[in-house]
Amino acid sequence: MITPNGESSYAFDWAGGPLTVLTWDPVTRELQFSTGLPASMKAGHRLTLQGVDAILETYQDGAEIQIEALASADTVILATAPNADPQAGDLAYSGGPLVTPIRRAIVAHMSGENVYFKSGVPLPESALESSVGLDVIAEGIGPANPAGKYGTWSGGVIRNVLAQIAMSKRGVRNLEIVSPAADREATDDQFPDDDQIHLIAPSAVLVRGAT
Repeated sequence: MITPNGESSYAFDWAGGPLTVLTWDPVTRELQFSTGLPASMKAGHRLTLQGVDAILETYQDGAEIQIEALASADTVILATAPNADPQAGDLAYSGGPLVTPIRRAIVAHMSGENVYFKSGVPLPESALESSVGLDVIAEGIGPANPAGKYGTWSGGVIRNVLAQIAMSKRGVRNLEIVSPAADREATDDQFPDDDQIHLIAPSAVLVRGAT
């Protein structure tokens, strides 16, 4: 949960929220909310979705989606469909210039890539033509690694590392990590099953503003 530093160039696109999803039409890509749209919301702005129904498994991946048009007082048309159909009760947060760079770097870190610092922007190694002169701010995580006997890399999601990635982005004043609530370690089987490899892989990475 990101708090921008107050400069207009880093502000989230629209103020208020989160908005609660009422209906979704996959044909027209119309997303209707249970309340009216914020006055500051405009076509071209971005939003991120959080699926909250554990039974229906409406989990979203947290990627930004552009708003193509405002269809009515409580409905928007999305430029692209979300990765999963939104359900009633899901939440929508404002997107903005801080969201995608931070999310891309966190996903890369959790997928095993080193994350580098360049001009106030955390970048995964896959986005770089060269890493010369760049600082590694977070090494990629790997499988469960008991006592470090397979190398120096980590098998866990460490909250301080996530915070370091997010705070390296210019424009961030402060942040709060809502989830995970504590460091999350990949489990490791005991002998005689210690040849198993266990991984932590990202399913949803949501970067949003404080509300």
